[in-house]
Amino acid sequence: VLPLPNTARSQDRFQVPAAAFAAAEHHLRQAGHPWLGFAHSHPGGSPRLSPRDHQQLWRGCLQVVVAGPTPGQLSLAAFFGTAAGFEALPIELPTARAREALS
Repeated sequence: VLPLPNTARSQDRFQVPAAAFAAAEHHLRQAGHPWLGFAHSHPGGSPRLSPRDHQQLWRGCLQVVVAGPTPGQLSLAAFFGTAAGFEALPIELPTARAREALS
């Protein structure tokens, strides 16, 4: 995951400069990592795609949405964009024991 700058002039929008996106994608590929898609948040909201998301998110890639009222109460949802719309994808988070084994 690489963070990207938000150049939108509104608190409820996120806009990434094309050059920043291209640089991030290049960095991932040079490091041997595939580019899978995007993650964004809905602070205080739900992890469902908003009407704006349905209009503006890229198809043909993964879209992850993180949402919730506080950092301790976050929800996560994943979608894959197709020409027909967005399909919800199942997410399995590792248990605490599995995370410890990976550390």
